[in-house]
Amino acid sequence: MSSLSLGEEAPAPTPGSVTAKILAAEEYKGKGNAAFLAGKFKKAIRHYNFVFAYVTGLPGQSPGGPAGDMSSMLRVSQEEQTKATDSELARVNTLLATTHVNISTAYLELSKKKESEDKPIADDLNHCFKHIDKALTADPKYWKAFYRKGQAHILQLDFDKARDALEKALAQPGANKKVVLKETKRLKQLDAAEKQRTKIIEKELYKGMFA
Repeated sequence: MSSLSLGEEAPAPTPGSVTAKILAAEEYKGKGNAAFLAGKFKKAIRHYNFVFAYVTGLPGQSPGGPAGDMSSMLRVSQEEQTKATDSELARVNTLLATTHVNISTAYLELSKKKESEDKPIADDLNHCFKHIDKALTADPKYWKAFYRKGQAHILQLDFDKARDALEKALAQPGANKKVVLKETKRLKQLDAAEKQRTKIIEKELYKGMFA
């Protein structure tokens, strides 16, 4: 096996190889992250979707369209998959899990923005849950997927499901317990406030019935 001399650069990956496609996918993920941090959530989602173009093909695209043509060019063939190293397969799996969670987070932010504007958020939350499920398919122990699931259920005011998701996040290896516990505390406060609000509404309702 040859080794690199000091200062010598590693050769560029072969165009169209598994490694080249992984590197391209990681580049698009980086572009998505940059757009997300700039608050451009829809643009971030578009960049993130190119990750899947490189590692699995563009889902739901017509084979005859430009995106479909790109998908057939970029999709890793069965032969290439058998040649992929364990390290490459692990990188692909990580890309799938983290990118799906990033997309779910972008949809969460879009949902929060729409909620503040009194606009419907159901569609964005449905997309959010769909990508969370896909992240957990790629990595069933990915704590951040459960964490985002908890946040999405909080937006739905489904506090029982939110609590269950956050407990699962906390139980996963590598979980950021400080972050999860902070969200759990916020959940408890929101739950208590919602119960108090319901109690006041019921009190006013009964008062009106027996006036």
